[in-house]
Amino acid sequence: MKKKETQISNQFLVWDGVFSSWEEAIRSAGDVDGKKGFSNEKWFERILEQLSSFRLEIKEFGIAVPPRPTNLPMIVSLTNSKIIVDFGGSSGWIYDYLDSIEFPSKIKKYSILEIPGIVSRSKRFNHSRKVQFYTDFKKIPFCDLLYTNSVIQYFPTNEYLIEIIDQVKPKYILVDDLYAGDNDEFFSNQISYEKKIPHRFLNFKKFREEVSKEGYRLILKQPFNTPILGKYQPKPMDHFPQKYRLRYSLSVVFKKVT
Repeated sequence: MKKKETQISNQFLVWDGVFSSWEEAIRSAGDVDGKKGFSNEKWFERILEQLSSFRLEIKEFGIAVPPRPTNLPMIVSLTNSKIIVDFGGSSGWIYDYLDSIEFPSKIKKYSILEIPGIVSRSKRFNHSRKVQFYTDFKKIPFCDLLYTNSVIQYFPTNEYLIEIIDQVKPKYILVDDLYAGDNDEFFSNQISYEKKIPHRFLNFKKFREEVSKEGYRLILKQPFNTPILGKYQPKPMDHFPQKYRLRYSLSVVFKKVT
């Protein structure tokens, strides 16, 4: 019976393998990285349909739960942020969510930094002029708030994020679904639509130090709970060695202090 249960659980692995380097993870994934993994037509059609369904629900009922959890509305309200940069913002559904919510003041500009495969087809999302898509962060001006949700783990280091911070100079930084803990940094492969995509598990202390060096102070750190395999649960990592298991991802907020 135990053997059968193990076989069933293995059919639904979210992550597979533990690697000491990003290069090893890429080789194991068949030379696929995050850019390639999220550039295919199947993925684009999925996020387009997701956005369309979300808009239909808002139109019909005047209210809708977003496609995935986000703490952005609360932070926007508390910081009165009007100019936002969304690193890895997908279809831009979060802007639609913000637009459907009552705030003291409306969003003036919402910039989305994404991969070319999404930006090149972004007109199909049919956003207002307030929403602009970019592939080059150097073309994005300053902002009040830099936001990212479940993105940093698809990069080998934090260097790209730090470069974005230096460019847009946000007053606040909100990172949702940050895969970081007390563990040493390691790499694995995420199973997505029968494909493997390299995935990094960060060391939180190191991440905090790197962001703090840019003149920011951590003002919030809390667990972030998002559905996995259709339900809310701790990260399904029991097949990993104990030292590589992460129970929950995080939501963290940094404030500019220098």
